[in-house]
Amino acid sequence: MDLDVLQKLNFKECLELVRVMNASIPDSLYVWDLDEDKVFYTQPISYKYVLQHKDEQGFAVQELLNLTYPLDRPKIEKQIFRIANGLESEFEIEYRLVNREGKRVWINNKGQQLTIANGEKRVVIGCCSTSIFDTRVDKLTGLSYGMNWREDLCDAVAEGSQGYLFIADVDDLAAINAQKGRAYGDKVLQEIAKVLEKHMGQWNGIFRLSGDRFAVILQHANHDRAQAFYDRIKADLQKYCTLSVGAATFNDGEDRSIPQLLQYAETALVEAKSQGKNMINFFSTEKYNRYLSQINLQDEIRNSIVNDCEGFFVCYQPLIEGKNFKLLGAEALLRYRSPIRGLLSPGEFIMLLEKTGMICPVGKWILREALKQCLEWRKVVPDFRVSVNVSYVQLNQEGFVQEVLDVLEELGAPGDALTLEITESMHLRDFDKFNRIFSLWKQAGIYIAVDDFGTGYSSLSYLKRLQFDIIKIDQCFVSDVTESAYNYRLISTVQELANFSNILICLEGVETEKQLRLLSDLRPDVYQGYLFSRPVEANVFTASFIDNGADAYSDYKQKIQRFTSIDVKERMLDSHLLWNLMYDDPGYDIVHNNAENILRDLELGLWITRMDNKAGVYEMFLDKSCSELMSASKAWSPQECYKNWFSRVCPECVHYVLQMLAKMINSGKIVQLEYNWQHPQAGVVRMRCVGIRVADSNGMVTLKGYHRIISNIIQTSFLDANN
Repeated sequence: MDLDVLQKLNFKECLELVRVMNASIPDSLYVWDLDEDKVFYTQPISYKYVLQHKDEQGFAVQELLNLTYPLDRPKIEKQIFRIANGLESEFEIEYRLVNREGKRVWINNKGQQLTIANGEKRVVIGCCSTSIFDTRVDKLTGLSYGMNWREDLCDAVAEGSQGYLFIADVDDLAAINAQKGRAYGDKVLQEIAKVLEKHMGQWNGIFRLSGDRFAVILQHANHDRAQAFYDRIKADLQKYCTLSVGAATFNDGEDRSIPQLLQYAETALVEAKSQGKNMINFFSTEKYNRYLSQINLQDEIRNSIVNDCEGFFVCYQPLIEGKNFKLLGAEALLRYRSPIRGLLSPGEFIMLLEKTGMICPVGKWILREALKQCLEWRKVVPDFRVSVNVSYVQLNQEGFVQEVLDVLEELGAPGDALTLEITESMHLRDFDKFNRIFSLWKQAGIYIAVDDFGTGYSSLSYLKRLQFDIIKIDQCFVSDVTESAYNYRLISTVQELANFSNILICLEGVETEKQLRLLSDLRPDVYQGYLFSRPVEANVFTASFIDNGADAYSDYKQKIQRFTSIDVKERMLDSHLLWNLMYDDPGYDIVHNNAENILRDLELGLWITRMDNKAGVYEMFLDKSCSELMSASKAWSPQECYKNWFSRVCPECVHYVLQMLAKMINSGKIVQLEYNWQHPQAGVVRMRCVGIRVADSNGMVTLKGYHRIISNIIQTSFLDANN
């Protein structure tokens, strides 16, 4: 339209003309009366955008500002000022209005200032469009999308009050999609958006960054408020998913750029994920510096691997035979000397190697280096064996099994030169898979050892289900053995189990002669520890344990002679003194080692019963002696075992037995009862039972005690003993 014609119209005519023009387009045209400071829309935008304002006769500018998302108001106010004061005649601006539902509506506003009524009135004729909605708003969640959060974060930081940037990530969304379907995964994302908006309110920024990631700008918040906010959303989402959050604060006295805030929040999120997920982790400079240090170390080690593992070297700690203290071999231990940081402890780089997968090439390198050195030492000690640690990451690497065999073939080394040590804390749940692996290695003569035994959760299961040749009992049990009867008994028990299974025992961490004297009475197969030597480089090991012309070798031999001369009575005295700390009985170990024979000879059997009267669940567990006493079948389940015992209580004694069981449960004291019982072979026998309540768990009451048939034993009295 010709502007000259438009400028001659009065305000009413101008408004009507714009309204007629609006009929042919989907957007909303408006006329802004600058003199009256009022905006007239040609379409009912209150209805169209679900705004809180209902007056379609015109909006005061302040009323529109009140409907504007707070973080967008400063730029709107700036634009209004420039137009009202004649500093601009044309403009285009994007901002958000907040509707009655608390949702944010993105608006693209274009306008041009002109004078009408022959120069008597100033107006702005403009157009409001929501066509940018698709690029600004996530259709699934209704949250702002894309890069909008950066603009809001800039505005929030500029506002000046302390707040937090949250980067939130759904834990295991891929697994949720795989298990329950993508539709359910979408529902989870929608629920997250609802929960965030519920607790944030309309005056804070919530954004969907990507598939499973959200950003939250939490203004006017200290650490406690930020933690409380996370706790609330965590509680509301628990039935759908878990959420990990990295949080970085702004306006806390530190000058941080927007990219830095994002970087810090992302770093905190990574740590939250690594610490087990389902938590919030607040950024700290100290943690960040450690993180950067790890990243730099990672790059450094990657360069080392490219250069034939430059900086890595191997130390060796001797393995000493338990009977006569001769040298059996050595454990090869990886070390790293950084060109920047100097010598690092294994704790500083081993986990990093496993986390990044770099343990695979480094593991192959140490395997080759250790075997080459072993072959050299075998020229002097023919049966020398080297132990090399194997990571869970390596075990799960395709082709690793054959890779070990290939290295042996490449070097011409026999299988019996190598022991592979598997850490007991590994999650070796697929027993069949790992037994197949171990079997292939054992066929080649390789020994398999479980390292750090006793520190994991599956020690006994490993003994039963995995084909190990050697058990290395962790040093945490050995170090306190002279003061802890429990540790001594545990080592002794594992030794008994190992002997029964034809498995060798190695005691790690032997550091003092007092420990050695005490432990030698248990007759372990192998010792390892600082008492014999710290881990040393190959040349030092050669001088100390291989080269019989070296002074260090002579010192080692003298030490061995001292160990072998330890008097047997001295060792036994140490053992009995230890037991007296707890049991006050120098013959305890003798009795303990004959416990099963004593129970069987006295026809006395041990039992444990678990019961839940409300649920009607009853279980009985019998030791070998009690099973024989009751002629119980090995095939019976605990429930069947209890049913068999109770069903054979003679009818005249049932009420009495139930009374005594109730007394046992309620009194918490030792209770003795005697009753008639229908034995499967012997007929009716007189049974003595002694028991006590010991524990409750998951609604189950646990009793333990012994049973004994007393029909056939000689009954005496005080008078009998004196005749």
